[in-house]
Parts: sequence; C-alpha cells; structure tokens
Amino acid sequence: MLNELEVLATLEHALIVEFLSIACALGLDLDAQDGGPTTDRGRDAASAASVRAFTEMFHFKCVNQALVGSGRPPRMDRAEEVTTTSGQVSPIPPDQAGFERLLEHERSLAAEVDDRYAEVAAVLTTVFDGDELNEWRDVLVDNANHVGDLADLQTALDGVAPADFLRATRRTPNDGFEERMLDESPDLRSDRACAPGQFRSGFRCR
Repeated sequence: MLNELEVLATLEHALIVEFLSIACALGLDLDAQDGGPTTDRGRDAASAASVRAFTEMFHFKCVNQALVGSGRPPRMDRAEEVTTTSGQVSPIPPDQAGFERLLEHERSLAAEVDDRYAEVAAVLTTVFDGDELNEWRDVLVDNANHVGDLADLQTALDGVAPADFLRATRRTPNDGFEERMLDESPDLRSDRACAPGQFRSGFRCR
C-alpha cells in the first residue's frame, strides 16, 4: 500500500505542474493586452486551472505527510507516464497540439488517479481500524475526487476551440535570457516549491 502511495505522490506532483502550465498558457493574472484571457470563459478557465493546481498541492502535501508518518521519505519526483484505459498517458504540461484534446486528456488522467486512490482505500479496512483508519481516510477519500474537481475547467472550455482561449503557444525557453528568467523564478520551477523538511512526522492533513 505504501508503494502505491509513493506512486500517487509522484502523480500529484505531475498534476501540479500540469495545471500551473495550463493556467499560464491561458494567461492567468494578465490583462488581455499583455497576453491574458480575452473572453470571460478564458478567464474562468485560467482561474479554474489555477485552483486545480493549488488543490493538487494540498493532495501532494497530504500524501507525503502520510508517507513520512509511516516511516517513508517524502517523494518529490514527478511521474512521467501513467497507464489508463485509453493507453499510456504522459501527465506533462500539454503542448499546443495537446490543447485540442485537453479535456479528454485531463479526464483520463483524473479517472486513473481516482481509481488508484480507491484501490488503496479498499485495503485500509483490512489493515487499520479506529482513529488510525480515520486518519488514512482523510488522506485517501478526501483526495480522490479528481474527476469531480475538473467541473469548472470543463464548463469553461467545453466546446471552445483552443485558438479562442490559448494565449501561450510554447513552454520551452526560446533563448538563454528566457532560461535564466526561469532559473531565477521560484514560482515557475515546481521542484523548488516544497522541501522535504516541510512535511511533518504525523500525517493528518493540515
């Protein structure tokens, strides 16, 4: 069970990066003339993606607290791919072509992550009881609603062509200057967002 929880931590980290990238690609926090959303639905989508990223940060924290509380080190790496019912899916920030299938991609990933949480939760009652069982449920049940959490993003983007909402068309640095800007920005480098010392020895999410 703990091995699967480690996998879930890497998936949650990957989803953080993915939704931050989507929010940036949609022009979050920018005025329209500076590359921000040009429509109400575009603004709603950028906001929804940002909210999803922060939700995944909380999930990531909770799973790692559970690992540390069980004697395992926190997992700070990101998953590179996950097997879903539609095949291998890479939970990486989408490129321009990926936005054509964005909602399908996110639903597939969300369903797979929720299924993995459900599989771990099913083992709980055979291993724990009482307060310890309730603590694990706080982690596994509360985190396992990735499909439902997509509702706002889906409402904002369903039926809208990527050309009507996509504000950034690449995510790799164009030159040395852009690479240095990324290196100097802690908000854009997800691996600087958390340090192992931030995870407490207990694992109740807080």
